[in-house]
Amino acid sequence: MVNYGASQFICPRNQPVYGLELNDGTSDFRREAILASSAIATIGSDLPLDRSVCLANSLGSSDPFKWFGRFVLLRFVVGIGLLVAGGLSVSQSKHQENSTPTVIGGFACTVGGITILISNSIFQRRFARRMIGLRYDDLVGLSTGFAPLCVEVEDASSFDKLKLVSEDVGYLGLDNRNQRVIIEGVRCRYSIHAADVVEIEQIEGASLSATKLSYWIGDVTLSIAVKSGSIWHEVKRQLGVSKDPLIDRLRKTLEF
Repeated sequence: MVNYGASQFICPRNQPVYGLELNDGTSDFRREAILASSAIATIGSDLPLDRSVCLANSLGSSDPFKWFGRFVLLRFVVGIGLLVAGGLSVSQSKHQENSTPTVIGGFACTVGGITILISNSIFQRRFARRMIGLRYDDLVGLSTGFAPLCVEVEDASSFDKLKLVSEDVGYLGLDNRNQRVIIEGVRCRYSIHAADVVEIEQIEGASLSATKLSYWIGDVTLSIAVKSGSIWHEVKRQLGVSKDPLIDRLRKTLEF
């Protein structure tokens, strides 16, 4: 039995939730679910096999997830900047006698911009893998459906809003034996049992689709949007494949 001890992840009701207080004083959308989880997963116990929980990870005062978000934003700005520079270079080359150097420079900028934007998903997977550490190896042992997949987790109620950085990123595993979906995230750990599931549906956001998972944690309902960080998923979407790749796998595991 893999020990998913909760001692460092449970937030007592009289203490702040680790890393989930926003700068304006409002609470993260998972706060009530995390507090409800403290009544289900007792300190030092294994992650319950027949109940759903959402446990907050202690990220410390430096909060590496914030630095991750800033770096993603920087990469996005640089990538867009290079694409714009490439376009301007090609446009200017039309008015030059010797346009070859300008065209080559523009082509290099365009390729560089595309590479930076596409490689954001690779950077995300490496960051998540490094942050969850040994929990990834434990997830491999529990996941009977397929190898853990890097995913992004967002608030389902605000998924239609454009976001450069999701609320969480981590690895998803399917525990078919116990009818559980487990997401080992950087900020939170999500364990979703079939008996607690309220809704599984595909939702459309500003630019991507995701699978909405709504489930009970005690007397609290948590709704998250789970989307794949796969480049291949986005390629298929651009080719006209509209169905989210996760939804059938999640429904099968949770028998929903």
